[in-house]
Amino acid sequence: MSSSPSSAPLFRERLTPSPAVWFLTVLFGGSFGIIMIPLSLRLAAFVAVGACVGMCVWMWTLSPVVEVTAQRFRAGRASIDPALLGEADAPTREESASLMSTGYAPLAYHCTRAWVPDTVRVQVSDPEDPTPYWLVSSRHPQELAAALREATLGSQAE
Repeated sequence: MSSSPSSAPLFRERLTPSPAVWFLTVLFGGSFGIIMIPLSLRLAAFVAVGACVGMCVWMWTLSPVVEVTAQRFRAGRASIDPALLGEADAPTREESASLMSTGYAPLAYHCTRAWVPDTVRVQVSDPEDPTPYWLVSSRHPQELAAALREATLGSQAE
């Protein structure tokens, strides 16, 4: 099945955990093997490897995808038409931390991860949507904001 050029992603990123979180995941998975050592070393090794692989697959599948196409902006399970979006900006890390703590807007949509401190804030211009903005973690906030601007301008030109 071929995809049309307009459905090609302008930006795509999976918010996978940091190396430290992967390390802790492997340690936690391996700890299940340690429990089995009194029964059998082979069983312990099998359980440790299986648990490590299972935990890593679980962490990968739980990592949200952030994607911008000409038709959709998707962050995790939520998506919105770019025509309903306003200005996109990349706040500084300090501003991002504030938006996730003291400046938290209860109606805003947050797709953030602690291991990705940079964010992009995109205003929602739909008058029927009570959500003021989306705050989305990204390792490449400037590129995500530029892709959102391109998708928004493209949808407004149609």
